[in-house]
Amino acid sequence: MKKDKPQNQRQKWTRLLSIALVAVFMLSCNLLSLAQTSKISGKVTDAVTGETLIGVSVYVKGTTNGTVTDVNGTYSLNASLSGQKVVFSFLGMKTLEITTDGASTYNVSLESEATGLEGVVVTALGIKREKKALGYGVGEVKADAIVNSSETNVVTALSGKVAGVVVNSTSSQAGSGANITIRGNSSITGNNRPLMVVDGVPYKTDQFGAGAVGGETGNTSLDIDLNTVENVNILKGAAAAALYGADAANGVIMITTKRGNKNMKPQITFSESYSFDKVIELPQQKTWAQGNYNAETGKYVFQDGELHADGSSGFTSACWGPRISEVPGASYFDKYGVFQVGQNAETSVNIRGGGDKVSYFTSISNTN
Repeated sequence: MKKDKPQNQRQKWTRLLSIALVAVFMLSCNLLSLAQTSKISGKVTDAVTGETLIGVSVYVKGTTNGTVTDVNGTYSLNASLSGQKVVFSFLGMKTLEITTDGASTYNVSLESEATGLEGVVVTALGIKREKKALGYGVGEVKADAIVNSSETNVVTALSGKVAGVVVNSTSSQAGSGANITIRGNSSITGNNRPLMVVDGVPYKTDQFGAGAVGGETGNTSLDIDLNTVENVNILKGAAAAALYGADAANGVIMITTKRGNKNMKPQITFSESYSFDKVIELPQQKTWAQGNYNAETGKYVFQDGELHADGSSGFTSACWGPRISEVPGASYFDKYGVFQVGQNAETSVNIRGGGDKVSYFTSISNTN
């Protein structure tokens, strides 16, 4: 037994030495790997327009190591400086794969994908997503549907085109106001208007003033020329518009305008429209005049709508007057001269295009 003891000790020390060598080898490999891995960064842009792309997926091929571009189109990712395959993927764009070659910065441009764009919509902050993949309601209205509506206000042009969106116009006159709500009113006394965003810039849609019985007299949406609109996406509800904060609690009307592209030949678009408006129905009652009940005389008194010399006013919005036959000199007119056939004429010309370093779009419209 005593002769075997030195041999057992030698075997024990041999195993310990082997384990130590393996540990040193693994540590060396890890240190070598860490030395070869660093952070790469860069910017992703559209190959045609040169604009930065938000939300592009950037990942190391075959791994779960990835990130997305921020609002400036930039990214940062841990990857090997040499021989690592990095993939850039974005909806509506061709997937791009690069191999790292020792540099730390890689600026790339993605080209548009001609197919597979059906159902793609613009969501908050201009990010494009596939409509069926969203967890909230989005309504989309194309430019043709807006221009062909023959409206002068982008809000009234949306009437009847998206489910859950209700538009109430105060008048058919050009320049008249309109109130829009998405999925009904959420407040009894507060503001129920959705937030309007034009090319990423919020628009104030509070009315300029209120007419009779709460009618609107217009807001800044009247400044938007329908001929410059590319499409309108309506984000329904607070969940859809969370990135815009409390102002978007009633939803968002997101308007994208037309623009030129780099290396695009000049395109000239001319459009002209002409329409007529005619009153649908005239008042049917021909018996009673306008006026009010006079408690002192116990009779209904006619009010002629004139300001009298003695300072008394004959104005009233009530229709509770005496019989027309009882008013001296009064008669019912079957034809109202104030209701004439309305004529609306609009002419628009826009030009867009671009070169290597600049893109342009300009438009002029005239409405009578």
